[in-house]
Amino acid sequence: MLERVTAGEALDRVVRTLTERRPIDEVLTEILAQSRAMLDAAETYVLLKSDRHLTVRASNGLVIGPGGKTEFPIEQGIEGIAAETGSAAISNDLANDPRHADPFCRPTPIRSMLAVPLILRGVLLGVLVSTRREPGRFADVERWWLEIFGGLIASVIASDQAYRSQERRARQAETLLALSSIDDEQPISRKMLTEIVRGFGNNRCGILLGEGDSSTFEVFCLGDVSSDAFIRTTLPASSLGPLASIVQTGRPLAYGDISKEPLLRDIALLGNGKSLIATPIQVSGQPRGVLFVASDNTDGLDSEDVAFLSLVAARIGLLIERGELRQRQREIEWQHAQTEARQEFLGIVSHELKTPVAVMRAYTELLLRRAEKAGRSSEIDLLRRMSDQAERMLAMIEQLLDSRRLEAGLLTLEISHFDLSELARKVAHDVEVAVRSHQITVETPGRTTIRADRRRIEEVITNLLDNAVKYSPPGSPVRVRITREGVGTQDESVLIAVSDEGPGVPKEDQGRIFERFYQAPRRLHKGRTGLGLGLYISRELARRHGGDIWLESEGGHGATFYVRLPVAGPPNFD
Repeated sequence: MLERVTAGEALDRVVRTLTERRPIDEVLTEILAQSRAMLDAAETYVLLKSDRHLTVRASNGLVIGPGGKTEFPIEQGIEGIAAETGSAAISNDLANDPRHADPFCRPTPIRSMLAVPLILRGVLLGVLVSTRREPGRFADVERWWLEIFGGLIASVIASDQAYRSQERRARQAETLLALSSIDDEQPISRKMLTEIVRGFGNNRCGILLGEGDSSTFEVFCLGDVSSDAFIRTTLPASSLGPLASIVQTGRPLAYGDISKEPLLRDIALLGNGKSLIATPIQVSGQPRGVLFVASDNTDGLDSEDVAFLSLVAARIGLLIERGELRQRQREIEWQHAQTEARQEFLGIVSHELKTPVAVMRAYTELLLRRAEKAGRSSEIDLLRRMSDQAERMLAMIEQLLDSRRLEAGLLTLEISHFDLSELARKVAHDVEVAVRSHQITVETPGRTTIRADRRRIEEVITNLLDNAVKYSPPGSPVRVRITREGVGTQDESVLIAVSDEGPGVPKEDQGRIFERFYQAPRRLHKGRTGLGLGLYISRELARRHGGDIWLESEGGHGATFYVRLPVAGPPNFD
């Protein structure tokens, strides 16, 4: 039997409890016990308001029966009326009051109820309720005292909420500070998850990173700070339910009761979690993964946690992005070092080869002249072949040097005015005499004066004609055609077209034919191989002049290479 006390005694005991600075649960228990004893009540309990629900925070004498709930909609019962109106609600005979509803499914029914709102500085925090087993009226003084105790409870709850909020913000700040010191070489680690778990009050957390098309995920998960259950594994998206879909939708998710979600109940990563929040991890503006936190309580996570989760996910995305950029930077530096080493090697070898090959060529030409004067026909043909090969080797060495100059940005242009038509005819004649296997025709609109580097343009036309001769059958024609474009305008240009009747260039090779060191399949060039630099150098020279080069070809129907050059010369050339 509960011992009844006077209002003064009850208040003295409550004040003494408050001055002892006990934990909030002990304080609430004492206030409810004293108010129950003072009012000779069957029950006293506190309901806290959250969104549109009321939840039991503390109670004395309240027994929840089978099927009862600790949370119910604010529209339900006398308690809900007090919360909705912000004023006391009384029922003297609950059995005949249609407003009454019993969400607790009490084993022993109650017959009267007094509910007063918990209001602090104009904010409704919840409801304080007192009940009796028999019908009867609560006196005005009883309502007054219950409101006083309600004010004390509201103050205690508000102070606790402020303390917890301050504690939470401090914890969150520590987490963000700790994340800023995470090594971005391997950001996703047990250390990171430990900091996140601590930031969310020891709730379970995890990170999913999509692999490839996000059909599988690399999973990192940690139970709580003191747990050794650190998980790192790979799982298919099908086993992760709605969590995996966040990467596709880019939208966060929040579930107050996982048990009501069939697609979440069986996800082992969530453990015994009752509520869940999850948000995408953006890397370079694209969803790459998911950060989730699961709480063991249905009300363990709120809107502040959702906002903080987004902040943490953004920080993780930046760490991943920084790590990837640093890795990419190392790869680029390594590739650059490799390229520099190759260029240095090519430069040294080219320079070292050029002098002895030039000497060999000079001696060969001297011997050739002597053989021609002496009429030694058996030696003449051999020496001519040696001279041709020496000339070919010198040309390849010069191509290597040009390639290195282009890569290093050291190739300079010597700009002058000259007749492109006359140059094209000269180059065609020289190539025709040298190969003695093709007839090369040149079509021009007459004198075509342009401003360019004559020697480099000669090199471009020579490369294209050598290429046409190499890939077309002996005796087949090769054509050079020069036309004007945009005559009389500021953008006037000339177009050089070199056509052959060879096998053409397959579609799969056309995108690579201007790459450095690229060579067509052996079946197409009749065994006459080179370094694969001619077309690369030609394109670079055309672009340095402010023009371009391209190819049109259909397999089996020959090929035509086009070079467009501005008549006025390279833009911004000093």
